[in-house]
Amino acid sequence: MSALLDLQAMETVERPSVAAFRARYRDRNQAVLIRGALTRWPALGRWSPEQLRERFGELKVPAYEMRDGRIVLDPRLGFRIVEVTVRDYVDQVLAGGPPRLFLRARLPEVLPALMQEIETPAYCEGGLLLRRNLWFSATDNVTSLHFDLPDNLVAQVHGTKRFILFPPRESKHVYAHPKLSSTPHLAHLDPERPDLARYPEATKARGFSCTLEPGDLLFIPSRWWHYARSPEPSVSVNFWWASPVLYPLVRASDLYKRLRGLNI
Repeated sequence: MSALLDLQAMETVERPSVAAFRARYRDRNQAVLIRGALTRWPALGRWSPEQLRERFGELKVPAYEMRDGRIVLDPRLGFRIVEVTVRDYVDQVLAGGPPRLFLRARLPEVLPALMQEIETPAYCEGGLLLRRNLWFSATDNVTSLHFDLPDNLVAQVHGTKRFILFPPRESKHVYAHPKLSSTPHLAHLDPERPDLARYPEATKARGFSCTLEPGDLLFIPSRWWHYARSPEPSVSVNFWWASPVLYPLVRASDLYKRLRGLNI
């Protein structure tokens, strides 16, 4: 993690009740790391790269194109997406070297069999526009600093993943992309290797850092900036959902992406 920015350890709790989670974190738009929240998930211990290759080797799944460990940005489409078999993707991950692809699949549509091995966390049950995604990354895969409009729970299943987060009030210090660009939810700042000559306001940013281990949940509230690195092969599931207040904005954002044909 960067020693050049002001980063505090993320608040960590042990499986709060749903009422406590909503009152202390969701309603206050405050991120939190929940340790040991997935003890009932059959996926734990079953979703190693080798096991996924054995079970789904010939299945074709979507993946982001990568360069230098980061997703390739397309000025017109947002991200570049290709199809790859699970076997070929796992072979690439296990071979090491700079990541060339980053697998993201909507679980119910692409890998419905895996839905039997997870549970929707009670913290987001009943959420509007609930979406569940599988994220499978190679060593040194980076997810650039960005925000999402829905609330987000990241569940770590295999390996570890490191996060850096900034609350929305720090937006002016992370150098967001222009609102009318193909990636308005991304920021220019690399919080691990900040170019302070180019982005001097970054020294004023106040953020948080944490490492997710298998069984952990990370709550990332709406509009929180977050950056992730996989120090080893990592498999995660995330849950996006909208509160009634956010619902119109999330629907409008989805419509905007479809109209522009954006892969974001």
